[in-house]
Amino acid sequence: MLGLTVYADESGIHDKSGLSAGSEVTAIAGYVATKQNWDLVTRRWNTALRKYQVEAFHMSDYWREKPPYDKWSKAKQKRFLTNLIKVARDNTWFAIGAMVPTKDWNEALPEDIKGGGLGGKLTFDHPYHFCFQMFFARFMELLTIEIDKRFANRKIKETVAFVFEQQKQFEDIASAGFDIIKTVVDPDDRMASLTFGSKENHIPLQAADLMAFYARRILTHQLQGKAWRDPFELLLEERHNLMLYHFTREQLLEFARKGIALKQSRERAHNSV
Repeated sequence: MLGLTVYADESGIHDKSGLSAGSEVTAIAGYVATKQNWDLVTRRWNTALRKYQVEAFHMSDYWREKPPYDKWSKAKQKRFLTNLIKVARDNTWFAIGAMVPTKDWNEALPEDIKGGGLGGKLTFDHPYHFCFQMFFARFMELLTIEIDKRFANRKIKETVAFVFEQQKQFEDIASAGFDIIKTVVDPDDRMASLTFGSKENHIPLQAADLMAFYARRILTHQLQGKAWRDPFELLLEERHNLMLYHFTREQLLEFARKGIALKQSRERAHNSV
């Protein structure tokens, strides 16, 4: 077994109305690789951190130029981030991300769908929930098509573990959502586990943090008509291994329409009993 693991993080979750800077898009994104790949990423990532005397990489600290970045020249900042991007990009299989334009989500979904979900255990009171479900649904498509094709001669189908950044606000709903989506799209039980950890204890989560930040920015720039002008975005895409997906406004409106119809149907069935 290859020991496939996905490390993922979220970005843009601080304002579910989508009005605050940086919340225009909600994103969940990360990288998939084998245990051997991740060991290599960890060694090379730690080497870069030691070289630049950074204890742990947090993209928000880098972006806001908090210590130690506030003392660095722009050239040094660029060299450091370029180094980290290449470590993550060149030593993993591919990046995967799921995004939703936050303001579109807020405007397209009626409050009863947000707060009450579709009548099951899940609610949709934050765009994170949409991203979470889409992330796993899209990953299963890649697993059963692209990855299985790569190892068509193997009798054993690979299973995958998922590690997400610790996020107390969403951990419970994420765990419930993971169980539900496994029931829907994973009949062979190939999504083996979902755990949560810190960036300090799981170095690959620092790479996922970087990817989630740029997945959000890539879609934000596309919505603004500024796609692929950022040199770091181009650097991330250099291997053409970014698998990024998003809900459009039209898809959100269609989801809302179907959700309302489903809830009304269930209510009629309940009242007729």
